[in-house]
Amino acid sequence: MDYKNKKISMEDVNKDIYLAMANSLKFPLNEIVAWAIFGDNTFVNENALLYSNYADTTLDNALINESHLELMNTIEQDIKQCIDENTDNVDFSTMHSTNEGINNILDIFLPAKCQELTLLLRQKDSIFRGLPIWWAALVIAYRELAIFAYKNGSYYLAMQFSESCNECQSQMMFKNIAFIKAYQEKLSNINKTNSITGWKGIVEKQRRRYLEIDRQYSKKLGRKTYIKDAAEFIYFNHNDFNMGFETIRDHLSAARNGVFTNNGK
Repeated sequence: MDYKNKKISMEDVNKDIYLAMANSLKFPLNEIVAWAIFGDNTFVNENALLYSNYADTTLDNALINESHLELMNTIEQDIKQCIDENTDNVDFSTMHSTNEGINNILDIFLPAKCQELTLLLRQKDSIFRGLPIWWAALVIAYRELAIFAYKNGSYYLAMQFSESCNECQSQMMFKNIAFIKAYQEKLSNINKTNSITGWKGIVEKQRRRYLEIDRQYSKKLGRKTYIKDAAEFIYFNHNDFNMGFETIRDHLSAARNGVFTNNGK
């Protein structure tokens, strides 16, 4: 059916596979991506500052809605610009060439954006400090690439990129630091002894893994790496626990000194 000059209703969407797919690929919206990062504190202040002015804020008014949404919108604008600049480099003749071309766009966008977000996190008074905001770049990038694939007739790939988008969104929700801390506190109240013991095991697991990655990285480079370089490599490539750069650096430093628990053993 031709919907070019027709106002589309949800009944139309429900009965047309292409409309249904196009509608589904728009999600999650930026508001929901922000909620996954910032939890219940998103969109609670009607007179918030923009995130570009975050350095002027204080801890009391750090959790502000416009700042959250502006960051999501900025990421969306940047990936759309990256897509526009590289569209001509995508060969849509086969599924393989299309997939390769779209992933090349992702490879161009993500390293630069993650580095930008990392610098934002490291700012002294950053209201985003300690939050997994770089996951938002993954979610929004996959979402926009899914829409891009759909608009160019690659429907299967569109669904694949959309699936990756939703998987990252789910991961981000569970990596929300406020959520994790609240859940740890709940477990602690149920069984404090077991909770503390389990956390010690996690710390040891982290440090031993970081040390092994550090050794492999040094071996690959053919030299001993500086602690900052090794920690940065882990942060960008092996951050399974979604830790901040400083936390990874401190854990690695302790591991290099043979300290694998907070008790010094």
